[in-house]
Amino acid sequence: MKVKDTAGLALRLFIFALKEKKMGDVDQKQRAEYEPQFYSVKQTAQILGCSKGNISVLIQQGKIPAVRVGSYPLIGKAYIDGLIAKANGGAA
Repeated sequence: MKVKDTAGLALRLFIFALKEKKMGDVDQKQRAEYEPQFYSVKQTAQILGCSKGNISVLIQQGKIPAVRVGSYPLIGKAYIDGLIAKANGGAA
């Protein structure tokens, strides 16, 4: 399995679990197990509503922290959640 497919696999596993059980039957801990801890550049761009190119440039400039798995940069979910919270007036 390629690294870029892991986020898609996690999503497919989550959808499968939801089909097998009703959402009310899946507790918070089980949901957290299926949520990705990192996002790809494409996923980050979709979440933040900008282009993949912009995300890539911000990563290269060091303005968005990313870890590289091979040649694929991955952005931490916690960082994205913090950006969203900060944008919504919450603490980062």
